[in-house]
Order: sequence, then structure tokens, then C-alpha cells
Amino acid sequence: MQNVKEIARLRHLGLSQRNIAKQCRVSRNTVHSLFKNLDSKGLDYLSLKDLDDLQIQAVLNQSKLSQRETQYVLPDYSRLADELVKPGVTMQLLWEEYAQNCRRSECLYYQITQFKKHFNDYLNTHRFTDVIHHKPGERVEVDWAGTPISYLDPDHGGVVQASLFVGVLPFSGYAFAWACSDQRQANWNNAHAQMFEYFKGVPRLLIPDNLKTGVIRRPKFEDPILNDSYRELAQHYGCVILPTRVRKPKDKASVENGVGQLTRMILARLRNYQFFTLEEYNHQLRIELDAYNHKPFQKKPGSRFEIFHTHEKQTLSALPAYAYEFCQWRKAKVQSNSHVAFDKRYYSVPYTTIGQEVDIKIFKQTIEIYLRGVLIARHAVTHRETGSYITDAQHMPANSQVHQNWSKARFLNEAKDIGPSTHRIIEQLFDRVKAEEQGYSSAKAILKLSEIYSSQRLEKACLVLLTQGLYPRYKHIKTVLQNGQDKNTNEDCEIEQVQEKSFVRGGQYYARKP
Repeated sequence: MQNVKEIARLRHLGLSQRNIAKQCRVSRNTVHSLFKNLDSKGLDYLSLKDLDDLQIQAVLNQSKLSQRETQYVLPDYSRLADELVKPGVTMQLLWEEYAQNCRRSECLYYQITQFKKHFNDYLNTHRFTDVIHHKPGERVEVDWAGTPISYLDPDHGGVVQASLFVGVLPFSGYAFAWACSDQRQANWNNAHAQMFEYFKGVPRLLIPDNLKTGVIRRPKFEDPILNDSYRELAQHYGCVILPTRVRKPKDKASVENGVGQLTRMILARLRNYQFFTLEEYNHQLRIELDAYNHKPFQKKPGSRFEIFHTHEKQTLSALPAYAYEFCQWRKAKVQSNSHVAFDKRYYSVPYTTIGQEVDIKIFKQTIEIYLRGVLIARHAVTHRETGSYITDAQHMPANSQVHQNWSKARFLNEAKDIGPSTHRIIEQLFDRVKAEEQGYSSAKAILKLSEIYSSQRLEKACLVLLTQGLYPRYKHIKTVLQNGQDKNTNEDCEIEQVQEKSFVRGGQYYARKP
């Protein structure tokens, strides 16, 4: 009680209990109980005036009850605090073990309520405060820092702005920071990989904000829809993504606080350095980050590094056996030639999937193609000309001519057997494409018309279009055949050498009018 000495002083001056209660703003029953307690111990104002509040409280608490409590076995809270940080250990379990040991020794023990009260008091006054709120190794909170960083472009001399990724383990406060060129998916995922390497382990929960590189959509009253690449990252490291609630920054208060501290204590120190690449910036950033984690706490013993290595590091899951590789996802439809398009190049899949939608998982060196979650094809990423085909013969039906057997010469020979007009059109078709493979599908489609309308009609249709000076495509030839325009063509006409057309209007056309 803060005003015990004042109540005793007013009593010494002869004030009534009613007046004392009014001046000290307490109830009359409180004043009466204190008088009774003072009288039982033979205390008055003169014996209390030289004591401080703690000493007065100790004197008032001396009783038979307090003497009986000294017989209770006091738990070793220092040891129990070390045990509490271990996975799965709770205060209830520690109390049960403490009570069982006391029963064996036939000693008095505190009940669960008093046990927890004294335990929490101990944790609040020692270096285990965060045990109450966080479990070691349970979660890591991640975010982009709001303050951009910058470095100099050595080629143009201008200032280039970049972003700072920050991750914090709430239990120990152990922090990580990494400079990235932008906030796109690749940098977001790779920064996580760098963070786990720095921690030498993986927490159970990954707590991001609702940014698009992490969460595609957050329906109300439903589970969030995660970004596929971010979900792959979590699966690789064996952790669970648990995004914060929308507009609830307190759900990741540790990283919000960590961002502020890192901005003040690290970025401010780097303002006088000149960096010309992100690699130089991250090198110095790592030095300042280690100093930040090793800096002693102001209000409790130890440092972030000490608490992390003593209590938290061993609770993290082990890193995967192989390094993480960033990947992206795309959707595509299987074309009629059993290929899917990616980056303007074509990769084969089993012909049984023609017409179906598949998912393409894109790595730096390879791509994997999935149908309803099942891997159906894997190819090395090609850097050949645009329009190139990468075909696995096993993906084609048994009676199919795969692209390895297709060539410009083969199509020209087939066209030559049909007639010179057809041969000329196929030749023009290959002259218009940059890569030979780009003309395969169109050439095959044109020659296929001979099986539908006959070789003679296809030759006549090609002749009609060539004599008009056109560079016909498949749809033009098919239109002529469908409309029967080839039937009106003179069978004896010869194909003229198709040259660049010119229109001569004569001198009078260009003469100036009077």
C-alpha cells in the first residue's frame, strides 16, 4: 500500500478514520484494517517514518501465515525458465513435475495458481520476458522496409534506389536484412533463402504481410490464396505461411519494430558510405547487422545473438539437403501438335494431353510441365532462335512424324511432287520466317489440303493466288478451294516468274496540270 505511512501520520495527528479515508481517498474499511494490523504488531507512525515502502510492506506481511509459507518448497525458476523455452514445454507441465517431486519428498508445494503467479513475476523481472509471448523458433516475421536504400551507378553516375528485406525472430529479436534491386517475386523468394542460411535453420511459421508476392487474394472469412512461387518456397523449407490479417500491423509487431531499429542503427550508419553495386552494399550491411545482433540489451542482460544461440537456434528445423532455386509458374494450353509455348519457343508433352490446360514450372535451367499436379514432361530451357521446337519422340504417337524428321527440304520435296505452284508457295513460306521450325506447322497444313481436295486442285489454287501477285497463306488457299475458284482456272496456263509488281502510269500522269 503506497499511503500506509501517510495514514499512520494522520492517525498520529489525531484525525478520525472518516477524515483519514477522505484525505487518502481510500475506504473506511481499509483504514480500519490497517489500524488493526498496526496495533497487532505494536507499530505507529514514529516507528514507520524512517522506513521506505518495501520495508514497511515487509513489516506488515510478517505473520504466522508468512512463517508457514516459508516451509513451502520454492521452485527453481531459473532452471524452469530454461526448460520453458523448449518445444512443447508449458507451465502446466512444469508445475506437475514440481508437485510430483514435492510429494515424493513429502514437502509442501504451491498450487498451480500461485506457481504461475510467482513464475510470471520471475520472467517479467529477468531476461525471459519474451517467453510469455513467444516460443523460440516458432515464427519469423518478414517485410520490406519502408525506407529505400540507394547506391551509385558506376556507368551513369546516378543514384539507384533499392529495397531492404527484413526478417526478425520475435523470441530473441535476432534480425536479418538484405538489400534487393526491387520487390519482385524473384528477389522476395531469394531474400528468404538468404535469411534461412543466415539463421542456419528454419522456423515453423512464416509471417508475411498481404503483399502480392506472398498472397494473391485474401477472401473475407476464408483462407488466403497464396502465390504459387511463395508456396513452393515454404514447401521446400518445410515451414507454414501464415499471413497477417489485413491492416493489422500488430500481428507482426516484432518486424515492424525491427524495421525501425534497423533504419536507425544500420541504415543511418551506412549513409556516409559510397557503394557502386548491391554486392558491396550487402557486404557492409552484413557487418553492421552482426554488430546490431551482438549489441547488449539496455534493460536486460545478454544480447540478441546470445539469446538466439543459447535458446533458439537448436529449436529451428534443419536446412534442406539441397539449395533453394527460384521458380515461376505459368499456365498454357497443349496445342494440336503436342507442344506448349513458353518464351516464344515450343516444348513437347504427351499427345494424350492435347487440348488440356497444364501448369509450367520454370527454373533457370529447366522447365517442368504438370497436368493436375502430376509431372508429365521435363525439358532443358533452350536459348535457340525464337519459334524453335524441343521435342521428345516418346511424347508423339507411334505413327507420328516428329519434328526431328521434319525439315525445309522435306516439305519442299513434297510440294514439288504436287506441282511448281505449290513448291513456290512453300518456298516463300520458309523465306518469311526467321527460324526454319516456325514454318513447319504452316507447311504441313498447306500440304494436308491435297488429301482433302486432291493434289490437282491444290496446285490450281496455288496458281490462282500466285498469278494475282500475292504471298498466300494457308487461310487464303483454303478459301480458294472452298469457294471453287480453282475450277475456273485454265489448266494450260503456265506459271510466270513472279517478280515484284510495279505499276507504270506514264509520263502524262506525273505531268503538272496547267
